[in-house]
Formats: sequence, structure tokens, C-alpha cells
Amino acid sequence: MYKFIHRIFGFYVLQVAEADAVRLLNLLTEKRLLFWRPEHCEGGLRLRCSLFTMEWIRLAAAHAEIPLTVERAVGVPFIVYKYRHRLGLVLGSFIGLIIIVMSSFVVWEIEVTGNTNVETARILQALDEHALRVGTFIPTFNVRKAELDFILSFDEISSISINIKGNYAYVDIIERRTPPPFDDTSGIYDVVASEDGVITSVEAIRGSPMFKAGDVVLKGETLISAFSTGIYETIRACHAKGSVYALVYRNFTVQIPFDYTERVATGRTESKTELSVLGQDFTLYLDEKPSFEAYDAQVDEHNVILFGFLKLPVQKRTVVYSEYTRQVRRIDEEEALGYATLAMDNWLSALDGTLQSVEYTWKRDDEREAYVLTAEARIEKNIAVEKELDLSDGIPELDG
Repeated sequence: MYKFIHRIFGFYVLQVAEADAVRLLNLLTEKRLLFWRPEHCEGGLRLRCSLFTMEWIRLAAAHAEIPLTVERAVGVPFIVYKYRHRLGLVLGSFIGLIIIVMSSFVVWEIEVTGNTNVETARILQALDEHALRVGTFIPTFNVRKAELDFILSFDEISSISINIKGNYAYVDIIERRTPPPFDDTSGIYDVVASEDGVITSVEAIRGSPMFKAGDVVLKGETLISAFSTGIYETIRACHAKGSVYALVYRNFTVQIPFDYTERVATGRTESKTELSVLGQDFTLYLDEKPSFEAYDAQVDEHNVILFGFLKLPVQKRTVVYSEYTRQVRRIDEEEALGYATLAMDNWLSALDGTLQSVEYTWKRDDEREAYVLTAEARIEKNIAVEKELDLSDGIPELDG
């Protein structure tokens, strides 16, 4: 701590000849002039004194005819004097020092552990709403209140522990265990088809299956009936449940024009950077948008690290804009088929079922001046949906 204070206010390293060392030490002790760390060195004695006592020591030594040599001057005041003609550098360093001192009382970073299902970004947003964020003033932060408010507002979390260590906030949470889904057996429901298809399997958990594998069903038809007939010809109603998988069909068409428009990078780029210091954003640009009309944007965001290991409470966010233009060129059938196949693959990957097969046709359409790909995909999916029955008109008749 004292070493830090001495470097802030400045000190001198003095050297005196061996023959005068004892006299100087006695003189400084007699006059009660502060010095520290006397040590032997080549040719004499080395000691240190503060910027404030240097002049008194120099005068006392001169009066006693003891020659002193200033070996070096250490500390902020001498650095400022050295760079006195570079005011911007001095002012920036001073502001940086103030920021470092002030930042020792605020949260630099928040680390969340214990979450598996709840995203960290959601937790950090909820913490921000309850006063814990990067830049929070630690001495006035009420940990217990923040924990209680967080639990009351976040149903998916059952426990939270916030620990402040230095400039870091460690948040340990325990997620609430989700109870198994409630099996609603109340009411009278049929299981009906959500769309047309060819049944591949029927898994009736409750109710009477009305179709079997290989049957063709239409949208709205009852797949699993809520009614069943007992051994004594009694009719029993229930909340039918189950899964019915069927093969269904999806169609896709894409046109690739002969004159194909594509994006071509120009090679020109622009970068815009902003800093987030203790949660406060500072933009380092005037115009938010680049000067390009058409562009792609790539974002790079990371913490500023000092000396390769000290992570500062400063986030640097850089957006690199890359310009492109649109050019029209004539393409052949082989290249067009490549573009069409890529579009079809993207469509297939987004289908709501398990792909079983796909068939497509490819042709040149001179009237529309385009190549046309038409595809039909066969997928397997669960088409069972529950439908509540209205029994105001009586019980429907059951098939033998």
C-alpha cells in the first residue's frame, strides 16, 4: 500500500558516498527528516525520500557539506513533467487512473452458473431489472433484496445466491423442476386427423382406434373414438388420447430466371466501434449507418484485456460493414439446377416431419424465361389432434 502511495505522489532515490553515509543518516535522524530503505550499493549508500522532504534533505546535506546524488526520480508527478508538452496523454492517463480507482467500487462482470434450461441472457436481463448489472455500485447494493425480488419474478428459478467478490458478482441458481405434464382425463374428446394421409401406425392410449396401418384418412375424420362398447353392450365414453402417424405430402416449386441476379462483393469495408464502460455505452462514430447502399454486417464483441490477463469492465463492440452490388448475368441450366437444388434442400430441412422420400422434375420454361424445379416430398408425421365432443345431439352411433 505504501509503495503505491509513494508512486502516486513521487519519490527520489538518492546516493551518498560511503565516507559520508553515517554522517548523513545521523543528520536526517537528528532533524527528523523522513527517508526509507537505506541500502548499501556500489560506491556508497542508497536511500529514498518523498517529493515533499527532498528539498529539506538537500538543504541539510548542503549545510553539512555532504554531497548528494539524485539517482532517479520515480512517480506520477515526474511522468507528468516529462510529458508536460503532451497534455492529451497526461489528461488521458489521469482520467484513466480516476476510472480505475472509481471502478474498484462497482461490478465489473457477472458470472452465472447452475442454469441448464434457462438462457443466461434471460437471467442477466432479470438481474438488471433488480439492480444488479455491470456498473452497479457495490456499497449500496442490497444483495438479499435483489435475491428475493428475483425469485418472486422468475418462476423458472427456485433458488438464487449472489456473492460479490472484489469486482465480480457470482450468481449461482437452481432451476425449478418442471412437474410431469398433467394428464387431463376430464371431458369427452375424439382424436381426429389434422390433415389427409395414409396411416402408418396407430398408438391408442385411451379410446377405440377407428383405422389401421395402410388406411387412407381425410382431414377431420375420427382416428380414435371416445366411445367404446363393453361386453354387455354398454357404451363407455372417455377422453381419447393417442398418436397416429401417417404419410402426408408436401409440394414445392422454385423458379431460377435465365438472367440471374447475384451479389458481388466490392471489397470496400467500414468499421464502427462502440465501447461499453461499466454498463455505459460510448459510440466512437457519428453516423450509425455506413455510406454503402447494400452491405453485410459482421459483429465482433469482446472484453478489453489489459497486459494479456487483466479483464477490464470495458466491452468493445465492432461492426464491420462489407459492401456488395447486385449484378445480373446469364446462367446455364447446370448452374441454375445448383441454385434450385440448394433452395429445395433448405425447404426440406424445414419440413414438420420425418422425410421418407422426395421426387422432383426439372424443366426449362421459355415463356417465363426461367428454369423451374417442382418437388413433392413424402413425410411421416403425427396427424392426431384432440377434439372435444358436443353431446347435445346425443351419442353418435358406433361401428360394429
